[in-house]
Amino acid sequence: MNHLSTTGIDALPIQGKRDAPRTFKGNYDKVEEFLKTMDKLFSRCSVTLDNEKVEAILPYCSTRVQEFIRATPSFTTPNWANLKKHMMEYYDAERANRKYTPNDIWAFNKEWNLKSITDLTHWKKYYRDFYTKAGTLLARQEISDKDFRTFFWLGLPESIRLVFEPKIQAQIPNYDASTPYTIEQICSVAENYFKHNKFTEMVFNPLKYQLDEDSDSDSDNSSSDSDSDSDYDSKRRRKLKKKKTKHARKSVEKEKPTQKYQGPEQEIEGMIQQLNTMSLSDPKYGHLYFKVMKLDTSGLAQKCVNREPPHITQPRTKIPMVATSVPSPQRQNSPTTFPNNLPMRNRSMAGQTGPMRCFGCSGNDHMLGECPRMKELIKGGTVIFDAVTRKYYMPDGRNIL
Repeated sequence: MNHLSTTGIDALPIQGKRDAPRTFKGNYDKVEEFLKTMDKLFSRCSVTLDNEKVEAILPYCSTRVQEFIRATPSFTTPNWANLKKHMMEYYDAERANRKYTPNDIWAFNKEWNLKSITDLTHWKKYYRDFYTKAGTLLARQEISDKDFRTFFWLGLPESIRLVFEPKIQAQIPNYDASTPYTIEQICSVAENYFKHNKFTEMVFNPLKYQLDEDSDSDSDNSSSDSDSDSDYDSKRRRKLKKKKTKHARKSVEKEKPTQKYQGPEQEIEGMIQQLNTMSLSDPKYGHLYFKVMKLDTSGLAQKCVNREPPHITQPRTKIPMVATSVPSPQRQNSPTTFPNNLPMRNRSMAGQTGPMRCFGCSGNDHMLGECPRMKELIKGGTVIFDAVTRKYYMPDGRNIL
C-alpha cells in the first residue's frame, strides 16, 4: 500500500491548495515575505538540498519570475542563499523597507493638524498611523529619538496641545522646555482625558444629541476621521446623519409650494400675452390656456388672462362655424344681437346690385368689414374681431349686446 510522503520535495503542497503559499508575481513588497514562507515550508518538509530548493520554488512563481530565476547563475549552479539574495536585490525589497521618508512625516503632521481628536478611538488611530510612518524611520536611525517625540507632539491638533500641555507639565517636577515630552507622558494624559468611562459620559446629556448646525458639522468632521474600530460611534453618527438628511428633505418639500411658478416666469408671461391676442376659436387657444394654468401655482396667471376658453364661460348663442372656402347655398340666419342682428352681405350675392350700407355705424359709403369706427373700437380694445367667423365680440368673448 502506497503512502504519501511526509518529507522531502514530494511533501510540498500543490500550488493552489489551502496550505500552499500565494503565487509570487514580482511585487517588491511581497518578495521578502514570499522567501521567508518558502524557508518555513522547506524546513517543515525537510527539504535541505540547494538543487531541490531552487527547483521547488518555481511552481509558486509566475511565468516571468520563473524565467528570471532560470536565467540567474544561482539556479544554473544551485545555491539557495545566493538565489534569495539575488531576488531580494533585483525585485527591490529595500523599497518596501524605505516606503516612508521624513517628508512623509511632515505631510502627516500637516494633515492631522487640520483634523479633530474627540475620543479615544481617534487618539489610537493617530498613534497607529504615526508609528507606521515614523517608527520605521526611527528603527533605521534616519531620525533621532528627540525628533521622533517632537514630530509626535507637533502632529496633534493645536486645540489638543493646549489642553494636554499644562497637564503634562504638572507631572514633571523639574520641567525643561528644551526637552520634548516623552511618548509615555503624552499617552498617559491622552488616555485619561479620553477615557471611555468618564463620569460625564455615564449620564445622558440631551444637549449632546441636538441636531443644530454646529453639532451637525462636528459630527460630519468626526465621522470622516473614524475607522472600523469605532462600531458604536459609527452607528450613532450614521443614525444622526439619517435624521439630518430626513429633516433636510422635509424642509425642501415644504419650500417647494412657496415658489411662484413651477415653469420659467418669462415663458408664462409670453404665453399669457399670446393668449390675450388669440381668437377664442383658435384650436390652439384651449391647449395654451391649459398649459399656463398647469404651470402656474400661485393663481395669478388666471387673473392676467382676459378670456377663458368657451367651455368655461356661460353658454351663449351658438355661432355657426362656416368655412370661408365653402360657399353656402342659402342665406345664413343672423343672430339677434347688435350689430350682428343686421344681415351681412352674403358672398354668393356679391354680384347683386343694391345700396351699400355699414351695419356698424350705419354709413352708406362702406361695408361693415371696412368700417373705420369699428377699427377704432378694435384698436381701443372695446371690441375684438374673429377672423374665422368674421364677427365682432366683447373682449371677454361675450356677444355684443
